[in-house]
Amino acid sequence: MPKARARYDTLTEESLARIDDEIGLIEQKGFSGYFLVARDIIKYDRRMGISAQGRGSAVSSAVAICPRDNPCRPDTVKLFVGRFLNELSIPDIDIDIATNRREEVIRYVYDTYGRDRAAMVYTHVTFQGSSAIREVGKVLGLLAYALDRMAKTTSAYGGHGAIESLKEVPEFRSYLDYGVWEHFSRMCTQISDFPRHLSIHVGGMIITPRPISEIVPREHARAEGRIVCQWDKDSVDDAGLIKFDLVGSENAFAYR
Repeated sequence: MPKARARYDTLTEESLARIDDEIGLIEQKGFSGYFLVARDIIKYDRRMGISAQGRGSAVSSAVAICPRDNPCRPDTVKLFVGRFLNELSIPDIDIDIATNRREEVIRYVYDTYGRDRAAMVYTHVTFQGSSAIREVGKVLGLLAYALDRMAKTTSAYGGHGAIESLKEVPEFRSYLDYGVWEHFSRMCTQISDFPRHLSIHVGGMIITPRPISEIVPREHARAEGRIVCQWDKDSVDDAGLIKFDLVGSENAFAYR
């Protein structure tokens, strides 16, 4: 309790009971390692002078605020424990890190926990309105200047509505229903939301107790030393793997 006593001006029976309840729930759900790893990353940031702070529901729990991972104190705003930790969902701790030093933190996680047990989470970029117009038109050999105008003109984000929105524009209405342009229109609609290419999640990393390759396929990313698991964030959650979000932020600051 030393950190709790240092954090709270007065440790009341209510505060102690809250901390005990949270610790019991954390142990019951097997989340001790999650909180300790998040704490380790934040400690590294502060040790290296990197502006960073925890964010998310769980980081404002009584347990997490004791070591000053967050300035919020749940006892002062009377929020119930289920707001931060509950039996139905995985706790949420994002770590906002100064953008220009985020790569240092990612390297620290790899070096500390091992490239066989740490990996970035992948995401897939899908065809949307403007990208479908450009890519399909390029394959069909259509006029580049016309495709550029269409991509910049469409008012729909998704491919399903992109062509319909273009048909409302007199410049394009006259020929989208004819010849190769009709084929172009149909293909743009058909590939809407299809995967276009793989990318790396904006900040998600998983750390596993045993080699990641025993759980999920992995691959080397283009960046040197970076490993990516071949599941997206939803698949990672479905499999019960806990994800840490190391998010670059221009406004990150260190709470001390």
